[in-house]
Parts: sequence; C-alpha cells; structure tokens
Amino acid sequence: MTSIATPSRHGVSTPIQDRIEERRVRGAALDDHGDIVALCNPYAHWQRITRWVAMREIEEGRCRYYVQRNGSGDKVYLTVEEGRLRIGELGEPGIDPDELAGCEDCTG
Repeated sequence: MTSIATPSRHGVSTPIQDRIEERRVRGAALDDHGDIVALCNPYAHWQRITRWVAMREIEEGRCRYYVQRNGSGDKVYLTVEEGRLRIGELGEPGIDPDELAGCEDCTG
C-alpha cells in the first residue's frame, strides 16, 4: 500500500494510507471440488473477477471482498488460506460458497 503526505491542521505533513476498496460479492463460480474460481457482482464496475486476481488484491491490501449475510446486513469478508478463497475468518463461522448464486445466475 502506498502512503502520501497530507497537511494536517497543525501545518505538519502526516502520511495517510490509500483507501482499500470494498467489493460486495453477489455470486461465485465453483469448480468440481467446491472451490471458488470466480466472484461476481453484476451491479459493480468489476462484475466478474477470477480467484487469482481477487486473492492477489486481498493479499496486497488493495481490495476487501465481502458477502452480506441474509437478513442481518453483516459483512463476511473473504480471506486467502492455503492458496484458496474462504468466506469468513479462520476459526469463525463462514458462509458456504454453495449458498451464493452462481455467476451464470448473477445478472443485473
């Protein structure tokens, strides 16, 4: 992540971090083993993205992908574990990718 200097109200420059983009996931494409191979959201500028791009963006701290729990509005973030995307933090209840719409069903 890059940082830039910005003037503070006291006239001293302080570094700030670039904002991390939050991306809501509305669907996922799965392989034969149930692993996520693509993420999608037809209402977003990125619409469909491969797992490799999503994992790189998560690991580099450029984007945070999340699924919104039905009814509660709580965000459950995707993490990268052992070279795979997981919906939820390790040790916390996640969301089964099968619960998401398939990317072919994820149209605007």
